[in-house]
Amino acid sequence: VTVESSSGIDIVFAVDISGSMLGTDIYPSRLKRSVDLISAFLENLQGERFGLVVFKGKGIKILPITEDSSAVSSVLPYLDPDMFSSKGSNLEDGIITALNSFTVGEERKKIILLFTDGESLSGSTSMSAEYAKDQDVNIIIFGTGTEEGTELYRKGGEPLLDEGGEIVVSRLNSTLLKGLSSAENIIYSDISDSSVLNDSLLIINKQLESTVFFDHKETH
Repeated sequence: VTVESSSGIDIVFAVDISGSMLGTDIYPSRLKRSVDLISAFLENLQGERFGLVVFKGKGIKILPITEDSSAVSSVLPYLDPDMFSSKGSNLEDGIITALNSFTVGEERKKIILLFTDGESLSGSTSMSAEYAKDQDVNIIIFGTGTEEGTELYRKGGEPLLDEGGEIVVSRLNSTLLKGLSSAENIIYSDISDSSVLNDSLLIINKQLESTVFFDHKETH
């Protein structure tokens, strides 16, 4: 499914780059699968504008809204937890940073494509979801990981240990992420679903003709 647009949608990719995104419970890793899906979106979305935000303990705008999809593509291989030193994971700040990336005052549909395992250790995700709704911004959340989880290791292969000396196990927090999708402007998708790309492109395409928020009857 290729989406061609003349009226325009602004899409901000918001990518969790906390250490847990290196988990390998989905191949080749949570972060790499996210990057691969973003690349597929860039190939299939034509005539849109894109921005890129990453977040750990805070959100950082990597690229402002641009029509140059190749600028986004060129940055994707470098997304990594070591991009900056902030610790933890603040999903709220990731969403707020993405919201602040949109150009104010333009009559364009706005969508955040959010990639995360939901292990948010700080911030109020429900408040940021309400803030997005107030700004007429839709969010598609891509849950990355499995509920069974995966042990976490540092890049050198050394296990990441908790305070008790046990290897840290990271799990997809689908309960949190699915809970956010009860809002009319948010949809949850599992990144491991084989139809996730086509389903999401159809949802984005419908936004060109639809009312402000998602029609959950059609998209679930």
